[in-house]
Amino acid sequence: MRLVTRENTALAHQDPGSSAVLSEAMERFPDGWLLTDTTGVIKSVNEEGMALLGLTASSQVVGQNLERWLLRGAVDWGVLNTSLRQQLPVRNFATEVRTLSGMTLPVEVSAVCLARPEPMFAFFVRDMDRRLQGGASVTQSQANPFADLTQLVGRRPIKDIVGETVDTIERMCIEAALELTHNNRASAAEMLGLSRQSLYVKLRRFGMVAEAETDNP
Repeated sequence: MRLVTRENTALAHQDPGSSAVLSEAMERFPDGWLLTDTTGVIKSVNEEGMALLGLTASSQVVGQNLERWLLRGAVDWGVLNTSLRQQLPVRNFATEVRTLSGMTLPVEVSAVCLARPEPMFAFFVRDMDRRLQGGASVTQSQANPFADLTQLVGRRPIKDIVGETVDTIERMCIEAALELTHNNRASAAEMLGLSRQSLYVKLRRFGMVAEAETDNP
């Protein structure tokens, strides 16, 4: 009789060809796919990932740090890295990448931390320009998201309309940054281009902090 761990038992029953199938699937995946180590150094990229970055060969990106290709550089990488090191998956992270030619492209990033055979980060990168173009016919109502504001013209002074609109947008941006950073306020402030103190001022103004926190930012 030989005792083995449950993990080893599961691995023993895996199809030997499953790794090859998975590798081929990732290579042909319709979204960009990159594999990095935990410091961000790129180890692998699929064809769509190369196309997004304007590359003709994987050697143009493998061995480089992912941070270099993110428009916000260290800010974006800091948010992604913090989540992944805590084993928290990243979903629908909106940012921009810088292509080899210097152009910028809006993308949406999802990522997970892979524990075996060694810690690695897997990133899925979706071209948002292509996604928005594909959904243009069913999102005509979103072409002018502030159309309803015209209904307030003549009823309220423009100063009040603009002021409330700015506050609404500002609050939405702060909420989105806090969600993306898993409530890490230092990272959220950096992402929003604010000082940490300015972010706390806005959080207090919008009632987004507990009373006990107001005196200790």
